[in-house]
Amino acid sequence: MQDPTTPSKPPSSRQPSSLACVSCRRRHLKCDALLPACTRCQSTESECRYVRSRRGLRTKPTNQSPQRFDEQMLTADDFATWLNATTLATDLEADPVLLHGLETPPVWDIPCLQEDTTTATWHEPEPVTTITPEIAYDPMVQLYYQNFHRSHPFLIPRKVLHSPLRHRIPPYITGIMRYIGAHYYPEVRFKEEFRPAAYTVLSDVTPRDGFKVQGLLLLAIIEHAHGQEENAHLKIQMAIDLALELGMNRASFALINSEGSSVLAESWRRTFWELYVVNGLLAAMRDQSSYRLFSNKADVRLPCAEEIYNSASEITPNTRTLDDLKQSWSLDQCSSSFTYRIEAAQNLGLVMEVNRSLDIDLEARVETVDATLVSSLMQIPSSQDSTSIDNSSIDEMLFQAEMITYL
Repeated sequence: MQDPTTPSKPPSSRQPSSLACVSCRRRHLKCDALLPACTRCQSTESECRYVRSRRGLRTKPTNQSPQRFDEQMLTADDFATWLNATTLATDLEADPVLLHGLETPPVWDIPCLQEDTTTATWHEPEPVTTITPEIAYDPMVQLYYQNFHRSHPFLIPRKVLHSPLRHRIPPYITGIMRYIGAHYYPEVRFKEEFRPAAYTVLSDVTPRDGFKVQGLLLLAIIEHAHGQEENAHLKIQMAIDLALELGMNRASFALINSEGSSVLAESWRRTFWELYVVNGLLAAMRDQSSYRLFSNKADVRLPCAEEIYNSASEITPNTRTLDDLKQSWSLDQCSSSFTYRIEAAQNLGLVMEVNRSLDIDLEARVETVDATLVSSLMQIPSSQDSTSIDNSSIDEMLFQAEMITYL
């Protein structure tokens, strides 16, 4: 597909689009990305649909139009592509009508964010307002679940936002959702509008609870994606400190803090495991000694299947723990995709442990780790349906498990 920033024809009144529908993309034709159907599909009466393209996240050498997606958001090196996400199934896709009214970012009565987000002084947040069921249909929240949640599925499922349980969610969590979702909207100004509200999680008056751990973890992921490695490291360490202080590495935490909701209890378990995985990935790119959760005792149950979690129905907790993985318990077809990702992070910890060992004779340990990696790789199911070429069919958890294992 021709780069829309390369002028091959005289300039027209319409800006080239950084998006393209599936039909135009497959035929390598220019697409004006109109909604609900592009001009070409309208003229040929073809089905017009859009899926997220990974190509749109690569850095382009030429100047970018202000209407294009901010392509510097998720670049750095190929390793950082684990932070990239794909679209969900079409039953949760954003209503195009909602996005038509987003030509001007909303005005928020919040202070400007200081340059140094690590040491900035945060003012007390505004009084908490009631979160209505309509939050589930907020365009930026929809974009969060469509593009990011599948790669990092630990916040409550979108369906829960339309239930009474939404009253448990602090406003800064929805603020972070909007901030992340804004990265997937073509108008780059949206990120800056939603950014200050997201960073109120750093306020000293924000309760030190599991939701703050979730907020810190999300900011660490985003700051790493922006290439702010030091800030990301500090955020992840803050999240780990608080998680261990709260006892999130214990099975009892999820039950005590679930208020009788099996879905919320599963969200807490997933929060710990997401922290476990992200801690390992960031440590691997740093000094390898900061993978603190690898050697920390945890009896948290492993995650359930993704389809069960996202359905927001009653969840029966998994009976297996990390100790089962460490004791060479073999994963099977009933294992959740998330569990394969956790096992891959655990194996990454084994590799880093050997790399930092001061023992003279490491041959036996190296052979053991090699055998573990080969065995794990052979057990991981394919991350993509072989009958589909649609990016939305990729299982992001399995894709990350494969990527981590190949490291």
